[in-house]
Amino acid sequence: MTRTTRGSMAAANEAHVLDFNLDNDNDECSLTVLVKEFRFHITADGADLLRETSVGSSAPGESGAAVEVRNRFQDLIRALRAEKEEEDYQVDGRAEKKAKTTTKGSKQAKAEKTNTGQDHTTISETDSGADLRDWMLAPFSRIFDGLEPVPEVGNDGAERQTLQEWYSGPTYFYKLTIGPDGELAVHQLEDSAKLEEKIKKLVPRISLPKATQKLDIPWYHASEIEVVKIRRNSDTASHEGKGDSRTKPETVYFFKRVDPTQVAPTKRELEMMKDIEAKDLHHKINVPLVHGLVRWYGNDGSTGNSLRNQIMGFLQTAVEDPTPLTRMLDSDVIEDKRQAWAKQVEQTVKVLHDAGVVWGDAKADNFMVDRYGKLWIIDFGGSYTEGWIDPDLEDTQEGDDMGVDKIVGALKDPENMTYDPDADIGSASGAQKGDDEDQGNKRKREELDEDDNARSKNSHKKARE
Repeated sequence: MTRTTRGSMAAANEAHVLDFNLDNDNDECSLTVLVKEFRFHITADGADLLRETSVGSSAPGESGAAVEVRNRFQDLIRALRAEKEEEDYQVDGRAEKKAKTTTKGSKQAKAEKTNTGQDHTTISETDSGADLRDWMLAPFSRIFDGLEPVPEVGNDGAERQTLQEWYSGPTYFYKLTIGPDGELAVHQLEDSAKLEEKIKKLVPRISLPKATQKLDIPWYHASEIEVVKIRRNSDTASHEGKGDSRTKPETVYFFKRVDPTQVAPTKRELEMMKDIEAKDLHHKINVPLVHGLVRWYGNDGSTGNSLRNQIMGFLQTAVEDPTPLTRMLDSDVIEDKRQAWAKQVEQTVKVLHDAGVVWGDAKADNFMVDRYGKLWIIDFGGSYTEGWIDPDLEDTQEGDDMGVDKIVGALKDPENMTYDPDADIGSASGAQKGDDEDQGNKRKREELDEDDNARSKNSHKKARE
């Protein structure tokens, strides 16, 4: 029996990142993006660019541009590595503090400092990561423009796909090179077994501890999950899902794919959601539950080991048309709504704490407003986010309380209490928004301000989709 899922998708020439990593030993990085249902796997190798610069330097008028390309790439890589070193330094500092306090902290410290065994580092959506991504995608504008639009999954004319088929779609391989004019250019590579193997390895997968495997959660193969809609909500292609137990295949669920570098947070989130369900808290607050673990079908191509106990993600309760609460921290949002959400934030976290559940990573982004204006608490993977919780309070009720105080303050006084990580004067400044984002948020707020009749019509329309 096939399950149904929903995910995000690139529109027009938007490139949604499927994978982005940097080799730990060499200046080589690879970027896999999804554009109009087409996958592009792009590599940039510093050694190749250096050799091509040396060759091109003999041609008059070309050496300057070529050297500039190479230097720009090296600058971007250096910025990434410096950022990673700073992040590792902070993680080590937190791990040492934990090791000094409790035995559990010592184990966590060891886990945080242990190398994952991978030969590459995943590049996150930081400023330096976004700069490198944009630089690598710049020469592809004409190629992306020339792609014929493909009907989005779930729309009329689109082929039905399983989750396994979606992740196994055709891929075009390119490498960045120096063109005859000394500028950054692209070269398409022929398909090969080696390149195809690279793509197989990009499917997100983690091995779960035995204790987590024994949780009362049904297992599904990716081939059992049908993708019915792709949601466009970020630069990364994160899926939402439709699905239920095998007795209700049409129920909508969110498919949350795993991050191979975040095994412990995934384990924590699954355990927390089962604990919340066991304590019946989902009848007191709006919170997603886990409804299925999704495994990739087959064996690991490189080792031949079975993937039976590995998951690529899990199905959880879907929030209809979710909007991060962060986007509602604006004085243009009706004050009564913000006041009501502030009370719900406090009440929701109190319900968790009264039941002995620590939320972790308390911040406005981890509250979602659904299409009806209801507030949902999400993300139980733990940790903390700078500006919301002090590092030494992560995964504690005190840390939750600190985050809640800031969320409530920002809802009540968004102009003076909204945290902006890019501001020069810290967490007391209002977040700066571009005109496009303001317009988008205004439209979203107008939707939330519709009367009950309009909401009823929207709900009926949604049910037919």
